[in-house]
Amino acid sequence: MREKWKKYVGKFKSLGDKVSGVKGITAIIPAVCLAVLMVTVLTGYKTPQAKKYEASETEDISQIKEALAKESTAAMAETTKKNTTKKGKKGAIDVKDGTYKGSANGYGGKVTVNVTVSKKTMTVIDVVSAPGETDSFFQRAKGVIDEMLTAQSTDVDVVSGATYSSNGIIGAVKNALFGTESNNATAAAANAGNAGGSAPSVSKVSESGTWKDGTYTGSGKGFGGTISVKVTVKDGKISAIDVTSASGETASYFSKAKGIIPKMISGQTTNVDAASGATYSSNGIITAVRNALSKAETGKSSTKKKKNKKNKKKNSGSNSNNNNNNIAAPAEGYEDGTYTGSAACSGEQFKEYSVTANVTIKNGKISAVEISSTAKGTNLKQFMSRDEIKNLPSLIVSKNGTSGVDAVSGATYSSHAIFNAVNDALSKAKKNSSSTEKKEETTTEKKEETTTEKKEETTTEKKEETTTEKKEETTTEKKEETTENPDEGKNYKNGTYKVSITCEPDEDEDFDPYTISMDITIKKDKITEISNITANTNSTNKAYTNDAKKGMVSKIIANGNSDGVNTVAGATCSSKAIKDACQKAFNTAKK
Repeated sequence: MREKWKKYVGKFKSLGDKVSGVKGITAIIPAVCLAVLMVTVLTGYKTPQAKKYEASETEDISQIKEALAKESTAAMAETTKKNTTKKGKKGAIDVKDGTYKGSANGYGGKVTVNVTVSKKTMTVIDVVSAPGETDSFFQRAKGVIDEMLTAQSTDVDVVSGATYSSNGIIGAVKNALFGTESNNATAAAANAGNAGGSAPSVSKVSESGTWKDGTYTGSGKGFGGTISVKVTVKDGKISAIDVTSASGETASYFSKAKGIIPKMISGQTTNVDAASGATYSSNGIITAVRNALSKAETGKSSTKKKKNKKNKKKNSGSNSNNNNNNIAAPAEGYEDGTYTGSAACSGEQFKEYSVTANVTIKNGKISAVEISSTAKGTNLKQFMSRDEIKNLPSLIVSKNGTSGVDAVSGATYSSHAIFNAVNDALSKAKKNSSSTEKKEETTTEKKEETTTEKKEETTTEKKEETTTEKKEETTTEKKEETTENPDEGKNYKNGTYKVSITCEPDEDEDFDPYTISMDITIKKDKITEISNITANTNSTNKAYTNDAKKGMVSKIIANGNSDGVNTVAGATCSSKAIKDACQKAFNTAKK
């Protein structure tokens, strides 16, 4: 470029010398030279090209753009990664070297991992199993593994768009390292329900269609948490249903679900179909409304007279559900043995069912009470499985009768049915007064005869007395020896007892009742072993039962019984069933 410039300059300089002698032209020569120079230079000048990517004749410019875009995206991703993940300090994990296994709920079930620790540093996190996870989302969620290894901490952010799976992996690592039980809720079924997939339906219930006037609140479980409602009853009819809280619901789906509210008001019933594509949110609203209306059930009759007439009819039978007299134990006590009683439980909003009570009497007092029922349907099972209802038998034992035991609030019908069934059993255990009088008379007569005929006793009679006394002494000694057996407890017989118990769902009713069986060994009044735990149910419930087993069996054995042993988070119903089985084993083993 410089050589070209010099060439042009030389040409114009030579031209200038030739015309410099021409008179009058000298003044314009500089301007003319400058103009010609500028035109020549500019028309022959080409801008230099930056050669980051050089395209051949056959190479498309779009390829270059694509390469630039990829490079830019990669750079941005690397920058983001460097900015969001801070490198943790090695040796921050206060756990002994080794490989630890843990699990937690993910999107569709249990996520299980193995975590390897070396020199108090997490070195490897391997996913062992995650059968319920969606592969595309789970692959994204696995990004938290690198985050935890880099940060040397479980305190990392979840992957957006794969929250449940991310929490499952993080919770599993926490469980492996620290034994922390995750309370993550499995959301696979819930997501499917609110996305138009399969979800459990709410059972139909019997309703009177008439309730007591007032405003009532209730709650139920929706897709993302608790749904709370306010139900207004006017002139015995549902006049308004307002949702007061549903913070965990997705707005678009919940808007669909609320479409069932006008249907409930117009039909004066909660027996409506869930909104398509928002099943879980719909079920939450239905359950919440039913919960609210259950508090208005005392106003089923329009007048007190009608209600009293109905109550009189119910009380005419010996086993009617309102015929509880809270009977106190007789002064002379009860006859030892096991007695069975029954009672009917009936109401206007549900079908009549029966309650059976098995009452065991020992040393004249109630030592055990077992309750069973034929209750069916959502609300009935819910009442009969409540902790307060389950606690009634122990209260009856402690009071030695139904006297002084209050009915459970919100489950009055069920409570009275239990009381009446127990009273029916106890009526069969009462001691016969005429039999007692005869025994007393016979004893008096024998004493008188013994005093009168004492002088006439023969040697033979004395020998018989001596023989009898020796037998009695021998029997007493044997009894004392048996009592003092160091391997036998004072209150319960040693042995292994096979126990079966029904695992009932809680108020959410997200599964059908199933049977859990196990062998419970009792020695010296303590549970020493719980083995062969089996659950007659599907694989999901079996997994929860297994969680309850892992979290409770060792604690129960260490404690000697289930008292004070907390249920396992996420497996509450299975845990309660195991505790009930332990109590049932003790009742069976009671001396």
